[in-house]
Parts: sequence; C-alpha cells; structure tokens
Amino acid sequence: MSVKNPFPFDHWPQQSPIKLFTADALFVDFPADHLRIDYSGAPYQGAFEGESGHKNFVLDANLSSGQSPPILTLGRVKARLVKIHLHTPSEHDLEGKDHDGEVHLIHQIENPTTGSELIVLGVFFAKSTAKKSAKAGAELTEFFETWTAGVKAAKRLGKSSGGPVAIDPNLLLPGLDKWFQYEGSLTSEPYNEFVTWVVFPTPLGITSDGLKKLKAEAHQPERPTQDINRRYVLRNFR
Repeated sequence: MSVKNPFPFDHWPQQSPIKLFTADALFVDFPADHLRIDYSGAPYQGAFEGESGHKNFVLDANLSSGQSPPILTLGRVKARLVKIHLHTPSEHDLEGKDHDGEVHLIHQIENPTTGSELIVLGVFFAKSTAKKSAKAGAELTEFFETWTAGVKAAKRLGKSSGGPVAIDPNLLLPGLDKWFQYEGSLTSEPYNEFVTWVVFPTPLGITSDGLKKLKAEAHQPERPTQDINRRYVLRNFR
C-alpha cells in the first residue's frame, strides 16, 4: 500500500526575510561575548557594484599596511565583512511593522562547516524625531550621503560600479545588547539558504531630508516576508 506524500516539497523552505515578534522568539541566555564585532580598522575602502536598484558596497579585499580587517565573531564562528547594502522600507518586519529602511552587513564565514556560509547583520533605520536622537540621525545621514554620492557617481559615469569610497561601518551599529538570530536565506536571487541572520530591534536614526535623498538615489526594494515554517527565532533579551 502506497501513501501519498502530503507535502508538495522535499523540505520546509527557510527563506528570508521574516516577521520578528519578541513574544514568539525563544530567549537564550547567551554569554556576554557571544557576538563580537571588530571594525577598529575603519574606514575601509570599497566601491559600489551591481545593477541599478540593487547596489552593493563591496569592500576591498586588500587592506592598507597595518590595517585590521572587519571581523565578526558569533560563538566560535568568525566571519569577515565583505558587502553592505540597504533596502527602503525594511525587509524584516518588527512586531508586525516595517521600518523606514534596513541595512544588511554581509560577512563571509571563514572555513564554513555548519551549513551557513554568511552571517548577515540586519539593522533598521527610521526617521529621527526625538531631540536625543538628532546627533545619531545626523551621523547616519552623513554616512548615507556618502553612499548616495557613490551611487550617483556610478550612474553618471554609466558604469555598474563607482568608487573608490571610504566608509566606516561602525556608524551602522546600534549597540550589541539586543538582537534576534535565526537561520534563513539571501533576500535576492538565487535565495540560497545558507545565511545566519542577526537582526537588531533598535533602529538607528536618520533625518527626514537624509531619508528622502536616500530613497531618490539609493533605493532597493524589499522582498515580501516569508513563512517561518519549522524554525526557531532566538533572542538574547527579555
């Protein structure tokens, strides 16, 4: 007697982005040093590459003499920052809502052995309104003005890449005290499922004028959120 397979696929897809809810995530009391980021060698040289509407800032592989590489450590896994790109609005939803945008800091894992090849940090950003966030908003706006200028230069020259440009990825870190972690995929083709995602719930601030310029010159569309399926989302905060 044969039994028909009730599932239309061989496995449950593990696609990204997803909807993140604090109440649904599993709290894990990670060691304080579980997530470490060392961008002390910043600023880093690189160039904007890729098709219009999906530009990546690709960091130069070669560093200046004595310059330390941008390294992320997650548990026992080390990965090097290789690309940065952004989306407006955000790709991940937080508590059922979009933010104004989301930055993805893409790290290549050294000697991958666990199935993941990349660790991607997802950082939300939103228009600054409170006075206390004005300084942070101005700093992020300055960073993205550099980003926007680089993209405009590539367009003006009629090239797929523009540069070189020096960037400081430290400006894109909201603090490491709160984050979600889950296993997922690239959010653009070919959607490979080899990404460990770390997404910070605290957004960075950006001025209204900065966000307007960013959407005009450096916009990348968001991919719709995907089903969570048989996955756990972890969080390090209560």
